[in-house]
Amino acid sequence: MSETVIPMAASPTQSVLARNHPETFLKYPLPGARFNEVTCIRVNVQSNENMKKLITLALGLAMSATAFAGEFADITIADLKKAIADKTVTVIDVNGSKSYQAGHIPTAIDFAKDKATIEKALPTDKAALIVAYCGGPQCNAYQAAAKKAKELGYTNVKHLSVGIAGWKEAGEKTEVATY
Repeated sequence: MSETVIPMAASPTQSVLARNHPETFLKYPLPGARFNEVTCIRVNVQSNENMKKLITLALGLAMSATAFAGEFADITIADLKKAIADKTVTVIDVNGSKSYQAGHIPTAIDFAKDKATIEKALPTDKAALIVAYCGGPQCNAYQAAAKKAKELGYTNVKHLSVGIAGWKEAGEKTEVATY
């Protein structure tokens, strides 16, 4: 931000273009100024370039936040545990078969193994809760399963963003593959 002294015409019908600041227009005189008198005022002027950069940065951050948020709502560990206990969720593990065999969230489907026939593993009710997860907050592999479920017409697809790492860190039990 820079401070600039700008002369201003004392007529309410005149506008003065501030030198080197084409975005700044002053339209009214200072109180007590006479019609033909020129008065000076101090105005803080932020350059167009800085404003453009600020707007570009803000838009970029907003767009990246949207991208990271993803199109699938997050589900908490507590809500997922309740849905598993109530048998009202289909859980999809997208960590790969080796990770799945080593330990996965109870009732989860191995997406890598069942990818080609995933529709057979999903419920017939298209409004049923489907939860996809992968390694943790930085992992986006879950999107493959979540998008597949959405393409198949499921409308309640969510994401466990903490993934298997967060599940284990919370002290939750895992299952090992039986195949």
